[in-house]
Amino acid sequence: MALKNENLPFYQIATNIFIPQKITNFKDVIVINLPTSEHAYTVNDLGEKTGDKVDNSLVGGSSWQHDGTLYPMKNGVIAYKIDSNLYLPVKFAQGSGYTGR
Repeated sequence: MALKNENLPFYQIATNIFIPQKITNFKDVIVINLPTSEHAYTVNDLGEKTGDKVDNSLVGGSSWQHDGTLYPMKNGVIAYKIDSNLYLPVKFAQGSGYTGR
């Protein structure tokens, strides 16, 4: 997953080849790239975790609407906006290349 042209998300499909997310099946939706037994966390507009409590709705494999923009946070986190002040770090999105926790 990369940022290109005004913070729009692009998928890297080869060493120097990128395609815009908006032309894929994921143009309006994020699918959380974790097993169903695990949960993602959200961050606020500063890139800070929104609390220690696990949000049971952010289960692996669940889908979330977003506005098509990636938001770079002050602490280096890049995230999708999924609610008024809730952001899902891009590392949890399918296609991001994220494999750890």
